[in-house]
This record gives sequence, structure tokens and C-alpha cells, in this order.
Amino acid sequence: MLKTTKNPLFELPFGCAEVVVDGVIIQPISTEAFTMLVLNIVLLLVTVGFLCWLVFTLAVYALPLLAGVTVGVWAYETGTGAVGGVLLGAVAAGAVAIVGQLAFAFARPLWVRALVAAFFAGPAAIAGYAATLGITRFAMPS
Repeated sequence: MLKTTKNPLFELPFGCAEVVVDGVIIQPISTEAFTMLVLNIVLLLVTVGFLCWLVFTLAVYALPLLAGVTVGVWAYETGTGAVGGVLLGAVAAGAVAIVGQLAFAFARPLWVRALVAAFFAGPAAIAGYAATLGITRFAMPS
């Protein structure tokens, strides 16, 4: 026999009813607070995982970004203006990325490929270290 009752020992959220089955009160397991707590923890872990994946995936483009920013700032300082600096920086970043990929793809000697990989891995390692240090400092209170 199912019926709803009012229990003075605890209050249920608005719109919920207790169910008494053979003298045992059945409370809903999933309340709004519990659901939001679990949902927040799951979404936090997914978001942190996604951002870590994104940071370490995009670390490969640290050298082209460094070259593009350097050329863009140089162009802006020499009088090309903001638009000219951004355009020249984008062209330089694209050129460095394309030349690096072509050099790595078509180089036959192993030492040339290792040198190209080291040029790309150096700034990527520094960017990854800085990202990890920033995330750790943000996560640790002291």
C-alpha cells in the first residue's frame, strides 16, 4: 500500500512526497543538493582534463607562436601599425610551422630530424612547464 505522509522529523524538498511501504519510510536518494554536488565534481574533472589535454596538445605550436609574436611586435615597433603587426606575425607563425613540418617530413638524416624536433620541443617543454606550474599554484593554497 502506497501513501504519502508528513513526517515531523525531517522536511522534504518542495514537490517531493514520502512513500510509506509496509511501515518503512522511503526517502528519495537523489536530492537537488546531492545531484548538484556530484554533477559539479564530474564537470570539474572533465573540464580540468580537457584543459590539460588542450594545453599539452597546443604546446607543439609554442615555437611558431613565439616567432609570430616576435615578428609582430618588431613590425609594430617599426611603424606598420597594429593591423600590419598582427598580419606579419600571423604570416611568420604560419611560415615557421610549415617550414618545420616540411623539414621534419622530408629530411633524410636522423640528426636533421632530431634537430628540428629539438627546436620545436624546447619551447613546448618550457610552455608545458609554465602551464603545469601555473595550474599547480592555482590548485595549491599555500
